[in-house]
Amino acid sequence: MWVTPAELGGSKYFGKTQRTISDKAASKLQLLPIGTVLFSSRAPIGKVAITTAPMYCNQGFKNVICGDNLYNEYVYWCLTYNIPLLQSLGVGATFKELSKSAMSNFSIPIPPLSIQRSIVAELDLLHSVIEKKQEQLRALDNLAQSLFYQMFGDPITNPMGWEIKKLGEVVAEDCSLSYGIVQPGDHVENGIPVVRPIDLIDTYVYRKGLKCTSAEIASAYKRTVLKGNELLMCVRGTTGVISIASSELVGCNTTRGITPIALDEKVSKWFVYHLIKMSSYQQLIASLTYGIALKQINMKDVRTLPIILPPLPLQQSFAAKVSAIEAQKQAITQSIKDVESLLAQRMDHYFG
Repeated sequence: MWVTPAELGGSKYFGKTQRTISDKAASKLQLLPIGTVLFSSRAPIGKVAITTAPMYCNQGFKNVICGDNLYNEYVYWCLTYNIPLLQSLGVGATFKELSKSAMSNFSIPIPPLSIQRSIVAELDLLHSVIEKKQEQLRALDNLAQSLFYQMFGDPITNPMGWEIKKLGEVVAEDCSLSYGIVQPGDHVENGIPVVRPIDLIDTYVYRKGLKCTSAEIASAYKRTVLKGNELLMCVRGTTGVISIASSELVGCNTTRGITPIALDEKVSKWFVYHLIKMSSYQQLIASLTYGIALKQINMKDVRTLPIILPPLPLQQSFAAKVSAIEAQKQAITQSIKDVESLLAQRMDHYFG
């Protein structure tokens, strides 16, 4: 087996590579034994994992094979904590690379082995709590999607025979379904916050962490100024990804990759949100997406997307159930943030 940095995806353990190499090629390399701490040193710097099978690697790593007095899982957490610092040590013009000498001279605290194991047990426990809560979020998302299917059927095949309209026909009168700001420029302190595709992570998008553009640039895109509670759909890159603008985004704007969707009062926001998230609907959007280097969907196709329209009381009944699910998700999300904060504090204590 032969590993490259691109294959490491955030999991703590890594045991199966996408590619293999010949015995002749392997004879020129050092075999990494089980338990090696992989650390990518270029493209990018900072991916960390522990091997669960013997393997070789390409030149994009500076790995750690631990001796008897160094616990590999302790090294994993120590390197994970120090990723920003190790990235800052990278050099190069085209791309940054962490040199062997920089990695070799990087100092870490090494307490007695029993203390190392104790630290790992604590950090692993906190991380497992976060993972379990994230699983709960995924289960609640699946519950909402299952509920939609039970009440309305597949939104594309429409087995229940609901009325169908185009998306452009169910939006509010002042919603033009337009692209946002083409070139927001560099971040402007105290400027106008803009929502980018990378901000569509959770159900809601909030103001914190958004890039800001100048008021002058934002004023040229009045059609995408947010009023809060619009659906925000990605139309460039990973098309079809959708979130909701929180009420605190009033007056903010979006970039070229997002179109705000403000719905007519006769259509439920939660109904359309989950309709777009359905797998068959995502497949439809994917089929309308074009481009190789940059994938996008034409606004004409966005406006003509089919929307099934069950009676509004039925949509509202669904919305009430989904709102209860979202309340649970919000509570779990906050608890995840609390545990993540505690994990960061403990890592600061041990490695800072």
